[in-house]
Amino acid sequence: MSEENEEPVVFDCAPGTGSYIVVFDPLDGSSNIDVNMTVGTIFSILRRPDGLENDPASAALQPGYKQVAAGYVVYGSSTIFVYTAGRGVYGFTLDPGIGAYILTYDDMKMPQHGQYYSVNEANAEAFPPMYREYLARLRRGALGREYSSRYAGSLVADFHRTLLKGGVFLYPPTKDHPTGKLRLMYEANPLAF
Repeated sequence: MSEENEEPVVFDCAPGTGSYIVVFDPLDGSSNIDVNMTVGTIFSILRRPDGLENDPASAALQPGYKQVAAGYVVYGSSTIFVYTAGRGVYGFTLDPGIGAYILTYDDMKMPQHGQYYSVNEANAEAFPPMYREYLARLRRGALGREYSSRYAGSLVADFHRTLLKGGVFLYPPTKDHPTGKLRLMYEANPLAF
């Protein structure tokens, strides 16, 4: 299932014969393409449950804890593929000289503390008061250290920096998007896994 398609796409086999379902956001941060900024792909892999052979959409609607693998690809100054199957997170960088991905981040772990927070502060006036206060506390060091803002407008880019350097990523609700704007299956579940 793609965030870009209304209906699931079944290929290379009858709907009931596949073992896995792939859910993905094929081009996260697409509004950044025309200015040559970082974009990416986010994906989640789930086992196809029995009994829903003729209903691929229902088969894909599973809770995040049922993911068997997830990851993302960052397309920027280098191409990096980050992946987990539930036993550690590993990053691979594309070496264009040999046309293969090389393990460059072995058993990635986000640092306990970072120095950056990532949020679209252009919308700060529309954030609920508790979010505005939290951001103010981050900036003034009320949480033990001062944080600086870094926001690329591409979830993959912002999340990748947060994973490597530590810190905070948030996408608070606004009046126009009262439940937030991140999509559970295409973005939140895979990155949380």
